[in-house]
Amino acid sequence: MATSALNDLPGRNTPVPQSLPTRDDQVKNSAGGYVFQVSDWDRLYRFLVLGTEGGTYYVNQKAHTVDNFDVLKRCLAADARRTVDTIVDVSVRGRAPKNDQAIFALAFAAASPDAETRSYALSKLNDVCRIGTHLFQFAEFVEKYRGWGRALRTAVGGWYTTKEPSTLQVQLAKYQSRGGWSHADMLRLAKPRPERGGQTDRALGWSAERAKDAAKRKEIDLVGLDVLQDFERLQACTSDFDAVRLLDANPALSWEMVPSELLKSPAVWASLVPHMGLTALVRNLGRLTSIGLIGAPFKSDMDRMVAERLTNANALRKARVHPFQMLLALDTYATGHGDKGSLTWSPSGQIVRALEEGFEAAFAAVEPAGKRTLVALDVSGSMGSRLLNTNTLTVAAGAAAMAVVTARTEAQVEVCAFTATFQRYPWTKTMGLREFMQHQPRWDNTRTDCAQPMLWAAANNVDVETIAIYTDSETWAGGVHPHRALEQLRQKLGHDVRLVVVGMTSTGFTIADPKDPSQLDVVGFDSNTPALIGEFSAGRL
Repeated sequence: MATSALNDLPGRNTPVPQSLPTRDDQVKNSAGGYVFQVSDWDRLYRFLVLGTEGGTYYVNQKAHTVDNFDVLKRCLAADARRTVDTIVDVSVRGRAPKNDQAIFALAFAAASPDAETRSYALSKLNDVCRIGTHLFQFAEFVEKYRGWGRALRTAVGGWYTTKEPSTLQVQLAKYQSRGGWSHADMLRLAKPRPERGGQTDRALGWSAERAKDAAKRKEIDLVGLDVLQDFERLQACTSDFDAVRLLDANPALSWEMVPSELLKSPAVWASLVPHMGLTALVRNLGRLTSIGLIGAPFKSDMDRMVAERLTNANALRKARVHPFQMLLALDTYATGHGDKGSLTWSPSGQIVRALEEGFEAAFAAVEPAGKRTLVALDVSGSMGSRLLNTNTLTVAAGAAAMAVVTARTEAQVEVCAFTATFQRYPWTKTMGLREFMQHQPRWDNTRTDCAQPMLWAAANNVDVETIAIYTDSETWAGGVHPHRALEQLRQKLGHDVRLVVVGMTSTGFTIADPKDPSQLDVVGFDSNTPALIGEFSAGRL
């Protein structure tokens, strides 16, 4: 059984409150308690997955962002290639709820004073910036740190010229402009040089001309450019009948290419849905319900098809639909109205259940560890901050949603919640995700003691093998440190107890002892986290 390091300052059996350190490698967290500092590499990963939008309960967004920016700079200085590879891994594998942090970090690396770092970062542009919106974000970020030199122009130009012509056409028509940037802007700055007269050359010419006033545009030969040809025809449609014919004939046409006045037509959406990307489908569920395409009497076939797509684990992962996107869609759809605008709908029970199932399916496949597991949720005041800057979801709610995956996977599991006191969680394996989240205890107590799960297990002779704590590690109120409470529990039970700490904010703190191999620190809302918990709990990791 692993034990704490031998450099404990007071004696191991001496009670030490969390407001004082027990070891010289502890640091003070934002709440005033002493915990452990995560490494810069772990902090970088937290930033890439969780971001800094909205700050935390104790730290405002600006200070939180500055802290993480400093970590990014240190990682680049220490090992630039490893840093860029980490950025690419998080982005390509869809492990973060948003790609924004990866795009920003890559842009900053591409502005490094070190030529080799710049070159390596720019070589990964197509991997991280997969769609037009990503490219526009990259341009916005990179301009803050560098000019448009030859290497940057070549990399951005290559984004256009290395794509298959049909793929490029979709990007040009679907994402014509975002955030004040357009493809015309990018082409003017990058000056790509495709083969003259070829499909790529003509497609780029069309994009540049379309940004001009209609009276000043030159006509571009679109023969062989099927997507752009059909896009122009679709833009000229005045009836849903004509639009449906085009949409049925060319599945590459997306809902963003349809004239806005035709997006009120159920017939148009019925043609779009079978070929619609999963991310777009998830975001438009409210609209589809409001126009009566799903959730209405005699629409069971459409409801069933949508539900099947929302619960297809392989398709969700292939489309990089992150569990957070499913959770946010569930939270919004089930309320019957959006955060903005006047759109309302009566939620379909079948679609709500599909979103719940799809949330769990969007995580990497989880193999049961077969261990007696205690899942512990921090519900103290600091966990009440907004999750990833959403309007309605709290960090505590996100932790509860993630915990469902582990709790439902293991055969022997106990779920609890804690602040400075402890409470068992009223749940069953048949409970739906929203019901589980709604049963979460809501205490006004802002005191936090992350030792509570271990203390409860010891006091009640709970023969647990793995404890998974979902927290921001802003613990401070306890009379014993979490790592010491874990030692005491192990001594009482007479066997090892593994501890997994799921960090729910991108701070630099953890209660997991970095010198104990039976403790693991992981990142909340990483799409691979439940699988990592299972692997570590089973001893396979």
